[in-house]
Amino acid sequence: MRTLSKDEALAALEESRNNVPARYAGCVMCALAEGALSPRLVVHETPHTVCVLDAFAARPGHLLVVARRHLRTLRDVPWEVHADMSRVAWRAARALEGRGAKRVYVAQLGSPVDLPTSYAHAHTHVVPVDEVDERARPAAVFSWSSGVVVYDPGEGEELAHTLALALATEA
Repeated sequence: MRTLSKDEALAALEESRNNVPARYAGCVMCALAEGALSPRLVVHETPHTVCVLDAFAARPGHLLVVARRHLRTLRDVPWEVHADMSRVAWRAARALEGRGAKRVYVAQLGSPVDLPTSYAHAHTHVVPVDEVDERARPAAVFSWSSGVVVYDPGEGEELAHTLALALATEA
């Protein structure tokens, strides 16, 4: 595991966007939801969502709950998808707390346009936070100013598997 600077992470993210198969019209989240990106870091799947280890993480163990359908804004998200995303995020947060996270931040996002560090596709961030100082402030956690965690080959898959087992035990 290593930390990329914000500039390095933005460049890597742009490269990732450029590697999305054409059938997804540039939507990284749609490609993630269908398992079209490598490595495949899936933690949990339901008919409406897929929960994956974030490849550009705020903290180790940072998860994304992604709507399978391309839904850009929260107004586009039907209740049954929202309810499923929320349930999966709740289970993921409980699993992260069960693994020792001092706190877990959950933030559901939607956007009409892509942003440099986000996508126009409904998704929920589930972020374990171990710090108890200024680094634990939400503004610090959800900023790339201190860098972005990326996983070495095999490391992300191993952590995703471990988190999948932990999430499977949550009701």
